[in-house]
Amino acid sequence: MKNTCVALLLLILSSCTYYSGVYDLSLNQVKSGTKNYPLTANTMTHSDSLIDITWKLNATSFSFQLVNKSNSNLRINWNEAVYVDHSGTSGAIIHSEVKYIDKNKPQKPTVIVAGSKVEDIIVPSENIYYVSGQYGGWKTKPILPNWGRSQEELDALTDVYIDKDISILLPISSGEDTYEYLFKFHVNDFKNTGKMSVY
Repeated sequence: MKNTCVALLLLILSSCTYYSGVYDLSLNQVKSGTKNYPLTANTMTHSDSLIDITWKLNATSFSFQLVNKSNSNLRINWNEAVYVDHSGTSGAIIHSEVKYIDKNKPQKPTVIVAGSKVEDIIVPSENIYYVSGQYGGWKTKPILPNWGRSQEELDALTDVYIDKDISILLPISSGEDTYEYLFKFHVNDFKNTGKMSVY
């Protein structure tokens, strides 16, 4: 009986072990209309005469800080913003002011007053889904898979995305002019952070 309990305990603990890591991303193109902006190596920041923007990849979203460098108010038109995944598939996005249940509804623009900044997140709408039941609710798929139940599973999941590009189209308006900023990110590598156990 004692041996059976020990074996059962080891089985439970092993089932709660997973392997994880983080992706190394960098901007490899920033484009607005026909204009390509120069970039420094291994950066997640872009700056021009209109904006400063810094991006960060999180587990289920992109976060950014955008500074309005101009003398006019800027607007982000969320209804025309687009996320393009590693396979080239385009889809709508939502940001932090939108409830998951409203992911398919029109979104109000974000206004950035001249000289001010805004911090926000971007989540692909297709990554949001609902699970019914006692432990259900609204869930979000990861932007890029970053964990597996074994090292082999993790390697198989992450290898698909290495050396691929993902993009965000962010339309920013100033007065009557709209600048369709395309931010293209290159997945440089995936770095293992090791094995973890959840008790």
